[in-house]
Amino acid sequence: MQRGRLVAALVIVMLAAACGSGGDTSDQAGPCKIEPGVVCRDEKLQGVSMVAANLKGADFSGSDLSNADLRDADLTGAKFVKSQLSAVDFTGANLTNSNMTGANLFFTNFSNAILTGANRTGTFVCNVTQPDGGLVSGQCPAGGSSLVPNPSPANGPPSIQYFRLLSPPSCLNDASGQGIEVEWASKNVTALSFSVDGIRIDGGAVEPRGTQRLPFECDGKPHVVTVQAFGAGAQSASASFTVSLHDTAPLAPPGA
Repeated sequence: MQRGRLVAALVIVMLAAACGSGGDTSDQAGPCKIEPGVVCRDEKLQGVSMVAANLKGADFSGSDLSNADLRDADLTGAKFVKSQLSAVDFTGANLTNSNMTGANLFFTNFSNAILTGANRTGTFVCNVTQPDGGLVSGQCPAGGSSLVPNPSPANGPPSIQYFRLLSPPSCLNDASGQGIEVEWASKNVTALSFSVDGIRIDGGAVEPRGTQRLPFECDGKPHVVTVQAFGAGAQSASASFTVSLHDTAPLAPPGA
């Protein structure tokens, strides 16, 4: 009888351990946990799936969520400040009191989503599907999803007064990886797109003049850095420079 009780007790303990072992595991979206209140800023989260996830109060500010699947997710009070939300599927999501200030809404889908109290101040809107299924074309300048919006109206063709490496030329090397800082001045521009060696890079909010950090490989080899400016209609302008940098000091100054 005692032997039977001991075996039964061991079985109960083993079952309890097995049931509890899954309690410490968490779903991941890239480097970030999928859970309420998660802080996941400035991350590359393209194409992640967080369908029906509980992300109340989450902070995705500055992150690239292009093509992410957030259908039916609870995003109450979530932050997407200056986030890349191109082609994100928010169908059926709860975005009550969310903050999308300065976000890029390029072909973003809000079908049947709840946007009560959502802050979309300064967003770049292009072909956005509204909760009622209506389509808002917005600005939609020529180019891709890495376009950076400028809320100022354009009068005349776009132009770039200067585009160059921020002085003194140096290679940044920190938690964000290697990079450079560029500066520009522009006129009559509604959107900007940056690229390094033809690879397009997303950016933040743009003004007529400003600075932007770009990822850059500091290997001592020449790399071409380009900005493309878009104005009203299909008008555009571009400027480039070539620069070579080591991870400690510049090898060559930028060219015009």
